[in-house]
Amino acid sequence: MTDLIIRNIGQLITMDGTDGPRRGPSMRELGLVEGGAVAAASGRVLAAGLESSVMTSVETGPGTTVVDADGGVVTPGLVDPHTHAVFAATREGEFAMRVEGASYEEIAEAGGGIRSSVRSLRAASPDLLRENGRTTLDRMLEYGTTTSRAATASLSNPSSRCCA
Repeated sequence: MTDLIIRNIGQLITMDGTDGPRRGPSMRELGLVEGGAVAAASGRVLAAGLESSVMTSVETGPGTTVVDADGGVVTPGLVDPHTHAVFAATREGEFAMRVEGASYEEIAEAGGGIRSSVRSLRAASPDLLRENGRTTLDRMLEYGTTTSRAATASLSNPSSRCCA
């Protein structure tokens, strides 16, 4: 018996279609379903896909909670297995370069890379780093990251670490 149905999903992200980790252009493939629904029981997904298919494939009853997504986006909880939540400067420009095929050497030649991060981190105050860490973790949760593993900064001087 289904205890939860999320229906009227404008865009359902399933990540269906690729076995194993996605790399390069396949990272853009989301397994997008327009007009979707999700059915779950006891915390486990029973069905996900087109609303018409999901609704005919599961059994509902008086105890089933139905949530109207109002045409919004529903995505699986994201897992970030290696997060540097405490940092002084962002590097999203470097991620875009990597997705497009740039090597780490090319990124370093363009002024980015780990050495750039270490310089920024060492120059930042402990208060700034604490606030950035809190803000980052809050934003991750807001954007759907439900699980993360925080890594420590790459500093050669352990006394430089601020946030024990």
